[in-house]
Amino acid sequence: MLTNNRICISYCLEIEKDKFLKQNNGDFDTKIIISNESVDVLNWWISHVESSFKPLVRKDPEIILKTDSSKTGWGGVVDNTQLQTKGFWSYEEQKLHINYLELKAAFLALKCFCSTKSDKHVRIYMDNMVAVTYIDKMGGRIQSLNTLTREIWQWCIHRNIWLSACHLPGKTNVEADKLSRSNNTDLEWKLNTNVFMCINSIYGPHDIDLFASRINHQLSRYISYLPDPNAEAHGRKSYPKTDFGGSRNNLNSTFVEHSTLVPSNTASYCSGFLHNTQGKRTTVVDTANRSSKETSVEKTDFGCLQIVGQIVQNTGLSKKAAEIVISSWRQSTQKQYWTYLKKWCTFCCQRKIDIFTPTEVDVVEFLTVLYESGVGYSSINTARSALSSYLTLGKTLPIGQWPLVKRFLRGVYNKRPMFPRYQQTWDVNVVLEFLITLSPVKLLSLRCLTLKLVMLLALVTGQRIQTLHCVDLDFMKITKDNVVIEINEVLKTSKPGKHLSPICLPAFVDDTRLCIVTVLNAYIERTSAIRTSQKLFVTFVKPYHHPTKSTISNWIKLVLKLAGVNTSVFKTHSTRGASTSAALRAGVSVNSILKSAGWTNESTFRQFYNRPVTVQEYNDNYSVRSTSEDGIPVWSMKPSQVLKLNMAHPKISMSLKRSADESEVIRHPANGKNGLKISISTPKPKMDNL
Repeated sequence: MLTNNRICISYCLEIEKDKFLKQNNGDFDTKIIISNESVDVLNWWISHVESSFKPLVRKDPEIILKTDSSKTGWGGVVDNTQLQTKGFWSYEEQKLHINYLELKAAFLALKCFCSTKSDKHVRIYMDNMVAVTYIDKMGGRIQSLNTLTREIWQWCIHRNIWLSACHLPGKTNVEADKLSRSNNTDLEWKLNTNVFMCINSIYGPHDIDLFASRINHQLSRYISYLPDPNAEAHGRKSYPKTDFGGSRNNLNSTFVEHSTLVPSNTASYCSGFLHNTQGKRTTVVDTANRSSKETSVEKTDFGCLQIVGQIVQNTGLSKKAAEIVISSWRQSTQKQYWTYLKKWCTFCCQRKIDIFTPTEVDVVEFLTVLYESGVGYSSINTARSALSSYLTLGKTLPIGQWPLVKRFLRGVYNKRPMFPRYQQTWDVNVVLEFLITLSPVKLLSLRCLTLKLVMLLALVTGQRIQTLHCVDLDFMKITKDNVVIEINEVLKTSKPGKHLSPICLPAFVDDTRLCIVTVLNAYIERTSAIRTSQKLFVTFVKPYHHPTKSTISNWIKLVLKLAGVNTSVFKTHSTRGASTSAALRAGVSVNSILKSAGWTNESTFRQFYNRPVTVQEYNDNYSVRSTSEDGIPVWSMKPSQVLKLNMAHPKISMSLKRSADESEVIRHPANGKNGLKISISTPKPKMDNL
């Protein structure tokens, strides 16, 4: 709806309505006070209701942008061109939600590439469905996102630009994603603000800042190194130039010819005055006196594989041999170790230590720095493992076996001892009773069905989240009597000659409400139309795709919370110990438990997983209260009794509906006069998460 350079996003009225409904417990008869913004929206509609229109058909987009955001930066490209830009988020921006950052990345790309355009149809491709929806619908119910969306549309209307957005899967949004995750921070340094103010007062005032960026410029007028939404121009020699001296890397910016205005040895003049603009704490870096080896390391692209590759090649191996050696570390291990390798590189640069050939004292001093930062024994031991794995390749004695390092680790343990996370575990029966209430499976929503299946599978297999994430329909055999699951991917415990045996799960004929075969068949049938791969699990919100391990973990944690388990104490991995401990107490043989869970030694199970049940006030009192049509209470009962009632009275359906007092309602039989209304009151936690 675009006329008179104004845009009306009526979602502000929806936000106002929701706000006052919550304050007045859903009473629609209550009067509300309309904000000035809402009054402005209503006045706009009164003035433009007759002249406003929306074309049924629009011309094809003339400019196509692809944008993406990470928690560290953003990137944007113009499709079918060489035009691209990127930038970092400031420390304050990094705290914002990723949905907000995705919208802001789109806005910044628009400013970079379309600020001088008009009468155009611009389409933006993003891999964030929330951002796409907010742009297409011109707003939404979340205040911060709605405000930013309105700002984007007003910017476009001022230039008579029609904006549309489409979802692009993350795996195909490669260019923008790479730009948003660029880790070259050399562009994000500036003079200390106090130092600059002193210089400006003595030699100024200055007119323009060379070369700056959106988050580190000291003056309102500045020239950026890369295309920037607010820069007057940008300059980069490596950009291909046009006949007019401009860069084809930006539709709007002017390229600065002969832009080498600062001597190449500026570092010698600026020692001690450079500050990073991405972090809250400004770290002073001495750039004057560095060895050539340290300089070469700093110029390296600090990705985990690059550092490890350099270390491996230092052993004298060929490039192909080094690539094979690098693959011996799995991605999860590399990700865990990389945190401490970055700290190690920083430590070595600050103390002018050779990164690749440290002494025993250097390693102990580095571990001491970690200790003084407050980390525990486990983190310091992981750092030791990282250095030992990479820095002692080709040597006879790993770093972890150095006498002084071993003695230091013992001292850390004595000062900060590490004990098992769980001395007790939760009662599996409590969770099973909750899962029984999610019946029958044919009437459950996809969300409830997914949560029930993932928890059942975690309990009956005793496997890690990684294993559940790898379950594939192509390697699963389902019969009426059992289901056999084979894992055809490398797991954490996989080794040469050792892999997880096929998992056979028999049908539970005594109670089909807890039968894994019944629930699994219902889930596969329900997700067949939305499935995009042969992986078992599918997300229950659009766009449907295979969930990550973190998502599956969150599902299990949600079920634990709804069942009443204290999730501030027991995390997702506790299902592994709770289920296997319950199996042992039920009389299952140890060998069967070890085979199902994938353990080789009984000592692993006995030492780390077999735990007694904790004494806890479980949330098993989500009682069911029945009232007649006139509202008089008739009886109350536990959930298991409700299910027996449903078996005796098949007319009672199990569909859930929200009532005004925020309790769950099981709809009464459709026999009118003598029907019962059954409400489930859930004190804490509420079942509305389902």
